[in-house]
Amino acid sequence: MSRRSLYKVSIIGIVAGLLLALFFKVVEERTSHKVYTLLLNIDYIPVLNTVQFPEIVEVGFHIIISIAVCLFLFLFIRFKKITQSRRIIRFCVFVNVLIAILYYPTTLLSERTPAFTNLWALVFWIIGHIGYGWIVGVLLTKLFKNK
Repeated sequence: MSRRSLYKVSIIGIVAGLLLALFFKVVEERTSHKVYTLLLNIDYIPVLNTVQFPEIVEVGFHIIISIAVCLFLFLFIRFKKITQSRRIIRFCVFVNVLIAILYYPTTLLSERTPAFTNLWALVFWIIGHIGYGWIVGVLLTKLFKNK
């Protein structure tokens, strides 16, 4: 992976991650379903769960994860030689919905996040990750087309 590609994939991770965070923040403010809180939640990580981080630091943790997800997607797409735009986008959406579903049960590990049985929070959570996957897929498609 070239430095230029690493830089571009990191920018995709930052942009998509910030848009996801913004979407969840708006949803939480308008509906009171704690999806933004869940996005930034680290209550289940030993040692880190003992520190009260400012919101901007928690968003920074989220952005680091977003960049890592984008790097994984980029490398996997390149390794598998997926070239069709629709397949790239579908794959990115699929992976991010899978991540959303696998991550949602962490709501059981915190008092601050939505209840595991909160169906509306789950719906918003999955919609947000579909959007995130779509954005990442579209931007990665553009990146691969420009190589």
